[in-house]
Amino acid sequence: MVSHSDEELIQLWRTGLTMTDIGERVGLARERVRQRLKKHGITGHNPNRVPSPEKIREAITKEFSIQHAARLLGVSVQLLIRGIEHADMYEEVEAAFVTRRDYWRNIGLQRTQARLIVV
Repeated sequence: MVSHSDEELIQLWRTGLTMTDIGERVGLARERVRQRLKKHGITGHNPNRVPSPEKIREAITKEFSIQHAARLLGVSVQLLIRGIEHADMYEEVEAAFVTRRDYWRNIGLQRTQARLIVV
């Protein structure tokens, strides 16, 4: 088996990979990756974990704002924005939010109109 340096593990961590992802990539168990990163003061969840474009798409189809999408993904707004930047998804995200807002605005108008007709 090829030996991987701690520096290589740290570099992979800095790219936003989880310990499990790193372990799968280099052929180590997640626990062994955790132990080796811990020697360098790296513990806990990776704050650089950027959501994948697929996860971003899924979240923006369910939510109305960046804040709500970030909460759904379990990441900070800044990290979600970094993911959007990284995947160059600005226009796609904006279009999805506009579409969802318009949909719900139209539903609200239809309900209001229906109430007015009934009265």
